[in-house]
Amino acid sequence: IGMFFNTALPTIVGGDAVRVGYLYRETGQFERSAAATLTERAMGMGALVVIALGALAFGSGGLSHAMVWSVVWASGCVVAALLLFFAPWVYRLARKATAAMRLRKLHGMAVRLEEVMALYRRRWGVMAVAVVLSFAGQFMMVGIYLLVARGLGMRVEAGFMLVAAPVSVLISMVPVTVSGLGVREACWMVLLASRGVGRAEAVALSLLWFAVVTASSLLGGPAFLLLGKPSKEGR
Repeated sequence: IGMFFNTALPTIVGGDAVRVGYLYRETGQFERSAAATLTERAMGMGALVVIALGALAFGSGGLSHAMVWSVVWASGCVVAALLLFFAPWVYRLARKATAAMRLRKLHGMAVRLEEVMALYRRRWGVMAVAVVLSFAGQFMMVGIYLLVARGLGMRVEAGFMLVAAPVSVLISMVPVTVSGLGVREACWMVLLASRGVGRAEAVALSLLWFAVVTASSLLGGPAFLLLGKPSKEGR
């Protein structure tokens, strides 16, 4: 269901709100539902950054110096955001600030979020499995791009795709269009220009990848109709 709404809502993470709603319906705990969804998304972004930087470490894959530094800068921003997301002091600061301002409802949410994130930091085994699965999912995404490119007759190396695909995914998260359409295509036109690929072919690659993802997520529509909308009240 999450994948289905990722293709139907703004950016490629629009389905996260729906996932939070379903988890809340099952658990009745909004903070835990939100934390689980955001943690999964954070791990995915972290895996993308590691893959892109790892590919750069073994060669730029034909990218220009400007593009390489753009990847490094964007990766630095993502890493900084991830460190803040998992840092204990951020939640302690939020708890103290909401208490000082006597914002009771927000203070309660801050306290519960702090407790949830503390649980994640203690359960290293669960987190390790989640990290491995995140990398597997991101490598699968890169593999789909590579197969589509080869199907279109593009001579692009796997090293180049290991850098370019994560960049296109991160840029698609900008909340501008539905499912990142248009933003992702423009990104691929810039990325593939360094490989001598024309704009039409670059757009075709992006749209075919989107078609594959959309086809695989179509089952989420019937599942949503069968399960019903997420409840606002929880269980």
